[in-house]
Amino acid sequence: MNATCALPYELERDIFELAYLEHPECALQLLLTARRVHIWWACLLFIFFQFTNHCLFRRTEPLLYRVLRFSDRKITPPNLVADNDKKTINLTLLRRISKHVHHVLLRNCTVKEIITILELCTEVENLALWAIRGILTPLIPLLTIRPIKRLSFDPSCFFMSYDETNPIPFSHSMFHKITHLEIINATPSWTKWHELSSMPNLTHLALAGTVTPELIEKLLEECTELENVLVYYFSPTPPCRFAGLGASRSSEPMINP
Repeated sequence: MNATCALPYELERDIFELAYLEHPECALQLLLTARRVHIWWACLLFIFFQFTNHCLFRRTEPLLYRVLRFSDRKITPPNLVADNDKKTINLTLLRRISKHVHHVLLRNCTVKEIITILELCTEVENLALWAIRGILTPLIPLLTIRPIKRLSFDPSCFFMSYDETNPIPFSHSMFHKITHLEIINATPSWTKWHELSSMPNLTHLALAGTVTPELIEKLLEECTELENVLVYYFSPTPPCRFAGLGASRSSEPMINP
């Protein structure tokens, strides 16, 4: 520990890492503070990346967990697009940083591109799959063996299951490690989602789409390990209709509309 620093070493590091995560645009100035900051951030600079052929704005980031944006700034999560016209993956960069990558947002990609990325990034824990093009079932073996704990995706699109009477197979082993799940385009049919109760480690659930109080009641009744449910509110259901749901399960409200 530096003798001139009045703070404990661990606390000082926490402060700098938090500052980077909250204000990545200031990272270049913060790196000039001390050599130890370079050491602390060596991996932190590469644990987040996005691969997309569209510009992303903060409003499109997963709300259940933090994913940093890339931009034209000097200190950002790496841009894996090698050719801005063809939108090809920069495999040289990806191979170099892949062992550090834990958080991945993939949007409007092909299944082939996703397989290429996930085959190299073996330590991914947070994964968002948005507007993916192609048949997604070939991803199942890779998702099963990766240590993914947080997942954001559209299950209906992933499994090509748009029939409200056809359950999504959440009992599959690819979901056994998931603790945080974000469902895009949720529907009010409990029949479709009832296998959520088969996920052994699910504690946090976010629902975006058509969500009803009746669906939430069934979720809380069947998914006994849930600690928090996040509902992205869209009209016409007033958020007050969700008030009080889950109050009997905990001293604190579980439902966050």
